[in-house]
Amino acid sequence: MKKIDRDAKIVIGVILLITALVGIFSVRSAWKSRFAVEEHLQDTVIEVDGQSITLKDMAFWILDTETSVQEQALQYDFDEPEKYWRARVNSRFVNQMVKDGIVDTVVHDEIFYRMAVRDGVSLTDEEMATVEEKAELYYQELTDPQKATLQISEEDIRSAMEKIGTAEKYAEYFCIEKQCEYEDAAVSGDAYEEELSHHDYKLHHDVWNRVKVGTLTIPDNRL
Repeated sequence: MKKIDRDAKIVIGVILLITALVGIFSVRSAWKSRFAVEEHLQDTVIEVDGQSITLKDMAFWILDTETSVQEQALQYDFDEPEKYWRARVNSRFVNQMVKDGIVDTVVHDEIFYRMAVRDGVSLTDEEMATVEEKAELYYQELTDPQKATLQISEEDIRSAMEKIGTAEKYAEYFCIEKQCEYEDAAVSGDAYEEELSHHDYKLHHDVWNRVKVGTLTIPDNRL
């Protein structure tokens, strides 16, 4: 009887040891797989016509999108906004749709901006003054954690807003040339999709798949 008890204690001890080891390895594995955004800001996420776009280059698009969607999420459920990010729309999670939307928008703005530069289209001094004013106000409203996560500066914001503004301005010329409505030159618009087919672009999934949009500048979200 004593031998049986002793054997049972040994078995239980082995099980507990294995459980502890599994827990340790799981923690280590999770730590190793943790994606520290601040350590990957110079990683290329997208290539458009041979031009590399890094995670840092995308910082404003990510920040602005997360901020806008979080406002919607808080209206949906103020206490648990992550429910909105995890909601399904047409069999797709909102956070994945948002993530795809960021890539689509960055590619769109990059293509139109480069076409604008090629054709000599740029913002006027007055338009640039407006951009600088908006960038300053936008930066002032950011929290320290928002600035730190993506290491975004006021100059980064100004540069991004200038690119977006130039792309939007060029879209007007584009629509005149293509004889289309302005919305046709937007992301997923017919005229834009036709233009997109003439460009080479590549998404580096090994980097982008590890970026958890919805949590970068909103650390309280648990997605």
